[in-house]
Amino acid sequence: MEKTKDIAVVSHFALLRSELCDIINTETEYRAQGRDLAFVKSKLTAGNPEGMIFVVDLDSFDANGKQQIKDYVGKNNVSGIIVIFGATDVSAVLSPPYKGSGNFFVPKPQGHLKDNAKFMRNFDIALTRADGLGDLEIVAKPSERITREKLEALKALDPLGGEDQELKAPEKIAYNGQILRAKDLRPEQRLRAKVDPTGRLLDGNLIVAVASSTGGPKALQDLIPLLPENLKAPVILTQHMPVGFTKSMAERLNEISKIKVKEAEEGDVPKPGYVYIAPGGKHLVVKSTHTGHVLSLSDEAPVGGLKPCADIMYKSLETSKYTTVLAVVLTGMGEDGSKGIVKLAEKKNLYVISQDAATSVVYGMPKAIAEVGYSDEVLPLLSIAPSIQKKVGVK
Repeated sequence: MEKTKDIAVVSHFALLRSELCDIINTETEYRAQGRDLAFVKSKLTAGNPEGMIFVVDLDSFDANGKQQIKDYVGKNNVSGIIVIFGATDVSAVLSPPYKGSGNFFVPKPQGHLKDNAKFMRNFDIALTRADGLGDLEIVAKPSERITREKLEALKALDPLGGEDQELKAPEKIAYNGQILRAKDLRPEQRLRAKVDPTGRLLDGNLIVAVASSTGGPKALQDLIPLLPENLKAPVILTQHMPVGFTKSMAERLNEISKIKVKEAEEGDVPKPGYVYIAPGGKHLVVKSTHTGHVLSLSDEAPVGGLKPCADIMYKSLETSKYTTVLAVVLTGMGEDGSKGIVKLAEKKNLYVISQDAATSVVYGMPKAIAEVGYSDEVLPLLSIAPSIQKKVGVK
């Protein structure tokens, strides 16, 4: 499936421009390309008929370039642009024409953007709101170099409350052009898996299906080794990673875990006590056979730029012979997994565990499924494996 919308990334710093494009192309449903300021102006002058989103790295421009951008925003009453700003730009974004302009302001951290959880969380929310799915609010988390006076000014400007408040997520969730709203999903009508008084799922014909993205590799190193080798169900796992990285990750997890871990291969028969990881560049699907199930690697197009995609994994379980699915949603940007889980709940008994905000690198995917009312448990990372074991049992 094709990307839902184009994003133009403008920065004089080639490395940062490349990093922003990589974050958008690999972690979201959008498609990003590096552009120059003239391109942005031409699109806005024409009324932006394609509904393109613009990300402008204000910090990368010299004084003359910053003044040009400021003048253009003020003269043309421009709104909806995501502005990445540095510590030296704080006074500018606190003043007209930026102040109250309906643009989105995300401070640039030191070091790699992808390694900074606050930036990733803020950028994720800014993208969603710039896409018209939320209120036009300023998203700001000032850096430690910002003075106390400027911090107080930011707090007054920012309706989210500045540095010490948890960012609010949009009430609507975007997935490949479709808008999912909690009130429309009607979670009370889902098929909810039943548990016995000890907390164990009553149906033994089950599979565990895990989805993770940004921050996932580290989270999996903490979670997988806590699973017992005699877990009474197979585990399938979709981690957003490019080709060539999942095999080494699976081998490393296998070395440090009691449960067996492998990169999934075509024709694998899912067995209890095994974790099967979707290879980078392939979708992992479960197929029914006359004797049970086999795993298959699909080469269909990326979904929202994701391959592997958790929604495809969950969709494949709709027609499987498993009657109960324990879905686990870990840290990650975007909403991959939400649509698949919602649809799966119409066909299978479902129990959902999602990671909490405090232990997530990016609270996107787990927040998405929690906010539509499908999380049965919201747990810190280190509590998830014990809960899986309790729900599934051991042989």
